[in-house]
Amino acid sequence: MSGVHSSRFSSGSAPRRDEATGRATGKEDGLCSEELTCQEVISDICLYVDGELQYHERVEAHLVQCHSCQSGVVVERSLRQRLRVAYEMPSPPADLIDRIRNRLF
Repeated sequence: MSGVHSSRFSSGSAPRRDEATGRATGKEDGLCSEELTCQEVISDICLYVDGELQYHERVEAHLVQCHSCQSGVVVERSLRQRLRVAYEMPSPPADLIDRIRNRLF
């Protein structure tokens, strides 16, 4: 993938990982002001789009500079919208419950 940025943590050590997800969370406090790599952004893109990412500000800072990752977010959002539309359940007829009750009793 083009545009990959190197991750630079000020301590020189690898990022701390969330025990539940295994994903990088940054420094001891779970946050890091350093740049994320494209690989880190793409691996967490679903959490970002869902608004469930602990360090979303860092992802947004990366997205400002990286058109490739911006495209990834657009594709993920578009895919989710298409799935919602494709699998949207039609509303049942208003009299359905009455018709079922009449047949049962």
